[in-house]
Amino acid sequence: MKQNTSNIADALSKFQDEGIAAVKEGNNPYFKSTYATLEDVIAAANHGAKHGLAFTQCIHTEKDVVESNVVHTMYVITKVMHTSGEEITSKYIIIPKKN
Repeated sequence: MKQNTSNIADALSKFQDEGIAAVKEGNNPYFKSTYATLEDVIAAANHGAKHGLAFTQCIHTEKDVVESNVVHTMYVITKVMHTSGEEITSKYIIIPKKN
């Protein structure tokens, strides 16, 4: 069954139409570049509230057994919510360099 997302899609379209971009206030002297800090990105994303949009992110861990070894997999779960109750969720795997 397909989830109705017409309200959140309309709100996202209106928000994106505003063209709000995160300000690049971070400085990386090594690469002689600027970047948007986490605070800058959150400030830009918070403008979606006037269209009924909110967001959250959390870390999710799944435990599995593979060939008698316990494996823990971590994900970042991003959820965009609308005041109508509709939501869009994404899941991105986190691969650490070392355990």
